[in-house]
Amino acid sequence: MTFSLQPITAKNGQQVQVRFLTPDDGDLLVNLVVRLSRETRYRRFHISMDDVPMDEIRQRLPPFLDVDGIDSVALLALADEPQGQAAIAVARFRRQPGAVEAEAAVVVRDDWHRLGIGSQLMGQLMGVARGLGITRFTAMIQAGNRGVHDMIRNLDIDYVSHIEHGEDYIVMNLEEPAS
Repeated sequence: MTFSLQPITAKNGQQVQVRFLTPDDGDLLVNLVVRLSRETRYRRFHISMDDVPMDEIRQRLPPFLDVDGIDSVALLALADEPQGQAAIAVARFRRQPGAVEAEAAVVVRDDWHRLGIGSQLMGQLMGVARGLGITRFTAMIQAGNRGVHDMIRNLDIDYVSHIEHGEDYIVMNLEEPAS
């Protein structure tokens, strides 16, 4: 199955390229993670990464690069910078083989927050997921992460959330509404 990914136009007018993540994108992911603020890293990974040495970050990378295009998919958003293209966001899902539900996550570099990158990238990830038969995304975020709720509201999909053990459990319905 072939999916057409589209460039994103940020609210500041900048064009951002979107492509599928590949197992060779480790350097782009590491660069993205080290350029996240402490708070954003904590919100995404649910652990403090302040004292994690670079070698350990690289050792933890393989599961994030393990994508098969069917049950594990990740999209990269890339922006032109003086030193070349840099990853500014990644959105991904992973499911059990053939399942209709997948766990989804997104992270956007802090200097690109509130520019519509997360919503547009998740919108494209939802399109890929629908094409693969996925009807529902789940996500666990830290309670009080309003940015994720704002992003989901911008997607204009049905979703529910509830707090469990200090985390917000979100279920997003990806099925297209009947006309």
